Amino acid sequence: MKNITVSIIIPVYNAQIFLDSTIKSVLAQTVTAFELILVNDGSSDGSDEICQGWQKKDQRVKYIYQTNAGVTVARAKGVSLALGEWIMFCDADDILPNNALELLLKHSENHDIVVGKIKTVASEKDCKLVTENHEATTVSNIVFMQQLLDNSVPLLPSPCARLYKKCLFSGKTFDIPRSIVRGEDFIMNFHYAINAKSICYTNNIVYYYRQHIASTMHTFKSSWEYEKLFLSILLSPVYQYKEYNDLKPYIIQCVIRSLGNAYHDPILKRNSEDFMNICVEAKTVSLGLLEKITLALINFPPKLRYFLYRVIRRILSYLR
Repeated sequence: MKNITVSIIIPVYNAQIFLDSTIKSVLAQTVTAFELILVNDGSSDGSDEICQGWQKKDQRVKYIYQTNAGVTVARAKGVSLALGEWIMFCDADDILPNNALELLLKHSENHDIVVGKIKTVASEKDCKLVTENHEATTVSNIVFMQQLLDNSVPLLPSPCARLYKKCLFSGKTFDIPRSIVRGEDFIMNFHYAINAKSICYTNNIVYYYRQHIASTMHTFKSSWEYEKLFLSILLSPVYQYKEYNDLKPYIIQCVIRSLGNAYHDPILKRNSEDFMNICVEAKTVSLGLLEKITLALINFPPKLRYFLYRVIRRILSYLR
């Protein structure tokens, strides 16, 4: 294939129920200068046959099989094989409107990341033709990272529904341990942004997230050890970053929210070294209401303070 503009990468793991319709939606794009890279992450269902069938039917489809290593490794494999100037990720059970690439590419000039909107749907019947909306907002990478850390980014921290310049990816982009089972998308977006200069938010729906039983069954209860590992990986590239001081207040607030995520963990006590160090750093910045409340909750028993933290966080998110 010649003149490939976008490489769309789909990690595949036991996705046979929805995979065929997902691939159809990608190949139906109004823009044709793209390739579809399917990375089978060791599926044990019929996903392999579906992928091989599409590879034979359409020359735009590349298919790779790997021993199960997780979604992050599958995405990294796809990027390493990509020929496009732009990278787009899609999950194996979701749907792209047929003009998704067209809408994103219209805003790609002079930008490194183009972010579209995600809409949650119950079935394919809810996926309607998207009418173009010309509204768009441009922000710097510093603002984008601040929004991520502050939980105020206009869209979900998913790597889907957006275009990334391929040059943003480095060997360290996907250097995330498999033990990180929650927050890997957040880490990836944060690391992409460090190398970006300009990010564009479009007001177009370019991705349909299909909500089904399997997609809502994931539960995860954090621990303080997990939160510390997550923070160390998230923030490791930032400390030597020239604009670190612009990010520091947001980093501290992110650390405090991570503290709240693990408030059920009895290891966290008012006189613990970790908590004391966080309090010292917190005094150097202006905190938001949630962060102030989170620090105050340390006086409550673990289960109660965790319950209160979750309730207060939800209430404040509705009030935003």
